[in-house]
Amino acid sequence: MRMRTISTILFLVVLFASLALSQKEPFIYPVTLDGLGKAGNGWGGPWKVDTSAHGAEGTATLVGNSFGYGNLTYATPDTGAAVQITLVNAWSDANRYKRALASTWPNTAGKTYWVSYLLDMKTVPQPNTYFMVKLYYTTDLLSSSGELVAIGKGGGATTPVFTCGSGWPGSSGDDVSSVPIAAGPVRLVVRMDMSGGANCRTFMWVDPDPSKAPDTTKAAVKRWTAMQNGFNAVALEYGGDVSTTPIVFVIDAIRIANSFTDLTSSSPAGTVVKEPFIYPVTLDGLGKQGMDGVAHGKSIRVLMGQRGQQR
Repeated sequence: MRMRTISTILFLVVLFASLALSQKEPFIYPVTLDGLGKAGNGWGGPWKVDTSAHGAEGTATLVGNSFGYGNLTYATPDTGAAVQITLVNAWSDANRYKRALASTWPNTAGKTYWVSYLLDMKTVPQPNTYFMVKLYYTTDLLSSSGELVAIGKGGGATTPVFTCGSGWPGSSGDDVSSVPIAAGPVRLVVRMDMSGGANCRTFMWVDPDPSKAPDTTKAAVKRWTAMQNGFNAVALEYGGDVSTTPIVFVIDAIRIANSFTDLTSSSPAGTVVKEPFIYPVTLDGLGKQGMDGVAHGKSIRVLMGQRGQQR
């Protein structure tokens, strides 16, 4: 009886040892915005990958203390986090992440909407590099349809300048500014005057004084934007040409507001949608169902069909 008990114990030890060895967790996961965020505070859900314009993951990294806040023209509080983009492979590093808003910002005559974000160029882009924050109106978040306005740098240029309009404006047109893109941080600000009709007047400034609403006569871009239904989604998109030196830039503090005061205030009175890219470091949700015997995607891994107790 005693020998049988010892044999059983030894068998169980060998069995559990072999099971432990067969379950692998190297903690190797792609760097991505996909799945970050949740519904609330003006957002309808998390960032998602739009596969219609998406290359390999790993180009967008959440970082701290990387944005050059101290070099901004106007002092701005540091959010403590940002997203850094590194483009190494021309065109194949292209990516588009999209995030739904909680509700549509409607095209109501007389309404004015403001959008801004911070951009820190670590290296000067190629003329055909593109990167932008986009607004969409779409009934299918992960389709390529519904693009309204692209704020940043569009493709197809002969020299790198800021643009606001098409994601591929070329080197001329009313959505192409004369403001060159240099290394260092800037704030991009856009105002949209809603008309209630097919087209809405749009203005873009590069580094305006945040203490007062910028003058429309001094805008870097002045144009009409087709925005019949308003907008209900935001995208972060980038890609295009890369030289022998990787193109690196940091984006932070995407904001959407009903007034310039709320856009720039640390304590806005009205509705402001914010994306400061501050997310907790966690294993929750990492991984997927695989051949290694682990049911992934849980905050606590489930081995061999047995539920672990979350601690």
